[in-house]
Amino acid sequence: MQTLDVVNAQLATMGEHALASLDETHRFLPDCLRILDTTNRNVQARGWYFNRETLTLTPSPVDGGLYLSNDILNIRSVALRDRYQERLSLRAGRVYDGNNAPFVFTQNKEVTAIRLIPFEDLDETAASFISATAVARFQQDYDGDSTKTRSLSQDAETARIALMAEEIRQAGSNILHSNHRLQSLKTLINGARSYYLGR
Repeated sequence: MQTLDVVNAQLATMGEHALASLDETHRFLPDCLRILDTTNRNVQARGWYFNRETLTLTPSPVDGGLYLSNDILNIRSVALRDRYQERLSLRAGRVYDGNNAPFVFTQNKEVTAIRLIPFEDLDETAASFISATAVARFQQDYDGDSTKTRSLSQDAETARIALMAEEIRQAGSNILHSNHRLQSLKTLINGARSYYLGR
């Protein structure tokens, strides 16, 4: 999905003409872009199937810091048990440890990073939810017609449900393929099935 598509959908809620490009001048254009950018960041900060990744960070030899690129929105401990023992967070592009020496690490640290993906690089399911939410927010801020608000809010909710369904599907797929015990059990079942069918 293109940014221009979202902007034109936002403008349409006000009865404004569509733009041919983002280079055009329009009184609402800066606000449209701001709302889309804010919505994109807010939605992605939660962490989804499309922007979660595991990183192994190596401490800086200079100060022991673990540094991250500017497109990282948030971090989490990888192992579930570590989330209750560690208090890792992101501060000014560095990993912060709330339990120990705040910015000093002596060994590699594996974290789940939540990366900000450019809007136009998102898959259609994610882009549709962000777009629908941005359009609804723009309409609420600049038009406020209650009938339009209900309709656009319903569109955003429908898109959210689709995104949640994809998140669950992706999570279920990852659990099945990454769990060694489940994979071993699946191998045993398939082996038994092949044995009995072959008899």
